[in-house]
Amino acid sequence: MALVLSSRAFASPARMSMRGSSGATHYGIVDRPSGIGAPKLRLVTQAKWLALIAAAAHDNRVLFYVHGYNTRPTGFLRHLLKVETALRRNGYHGAIVGYDWPSLGKPSPAAYRADRRTIHRIARHLVLDGLFPILGLSPRPRVSLAAHSMGGLMALNALGQFGTRASPWKWLDQVLFTAADVRIDQMASGGNGARLLALRAKRFTNYYNPWDEILSLSGPFLNGGSKRAGRAGLPASVPAGHHDIHCLDQFRRDAHGTAGSDFENMLLSHGWWWDNAGFVRDAALTLLGKSATAMPTRRPTTTTDQALWT
Repeated sequence: MALVLSSRAFASPARMSMRGSSGATHYGIVDRPSGIGAPKLRLVTQAKWLALIAAAAHDNRVLFYVHGYNTRPTGFLRHLLKVETALRRNGYHGAIVGYDWPSLGKPSPAAYRADRRTIHRIARHLVLDGLFPILGLSPRPRVSLAAHSMGGLMALNALGQFGTRASPWKWLDQVLFTAADVRIDQMASGGNGARLLALRAKRFTNYYNPWDEILSLSGPFLNGGSKRAGRAGLPASVPAGHHDIHCLDQFRRDAHGTAGSDFENMLLSHGWWWDNAGFVRDAALTLLGKSATAMPTRRPTTTTDQALWT
C-alpha cells in the first residue's frame, strides 16, 4: 500500500487538479487499479493517514518519494506504485509515501521555471505537514527520502526552510537523489545543500548518469550553465557520509538506446532508474542501511566515487 501527501488543488474529492496548489495539504491512499485502469487517490484524514503509515512501517521504516518536473498526478501515482513494487521485491518493507507537489506537467521552459517557483513557495509542506507528523509517531520511525530530478531541489528547499540549528537526532536516515537537477556547487562541503544534508540526514547518496540528456539541457539552457549533480556528480570535496555513484556503465549496458525514438531515448536517459533491477537492488540496500563499502552492487572507480554495476 502506497500513501500520498499532496499539495495539489483538487477539482473534487476524487480528482486532483492541474491548476496548482490550493494552499491546503491532502492525505491519501493509492488504490491500485484492477486490470489496465488508472490508479486512484482516496483521501483520508491526517490521523487515519498516520495510523496507516505506522501500521505499514515494518522494521519501523518510512520512505518519502519526491517526484520531479513535468509530472502529472496520474503519472505520479503509477510511478509511485512502480517504486513500491520494485522495493518490495528487493527486501524493503517499510511504509512508502509519495509527495505530490503541483508540477504543471508540461515540458516547456516556461513550465520548468514555473515549477521552480512553485517549489520555493510550497516546499515547507513536505516537512511541516509530512515529515514532522511522522516523526511524532511513537516509536519514532526511521524516515528516509528518495528524490528524482527537480525533486532534489524540493527536498533541499524543504529542509532549508526550517533553519540550521542542530537537533539531538537526525530527521532523516537515508537520502537518495537520482538525476538530481541541483547545482553541484550547492553539494560541495560548505555549500547550502551539502550543509543541510549533513545536518539532517545520516547518509546521502547521489546517483548520476553522465549521459543524461535532459540534464544536458537543464544546466546550459535553463540554469545559466551550472552543472547538475545528476549528470556531473558531486564535487571532489563533500561532507563525510556523502556518496557519489557513477551509473553510466550500467545505463549504457542496460538501457541506452532501447526506447523507440530519439525523443523517447532522451527521456529514458533521465528516467530509467526504477526500471533497472540493478539500481533498485542498490537503492533497497542503501535504504536498509548497508555500508557503502560492502555493497555487492558497486565497484570501485579511479576517483572517490563508486560505480553501480550489477
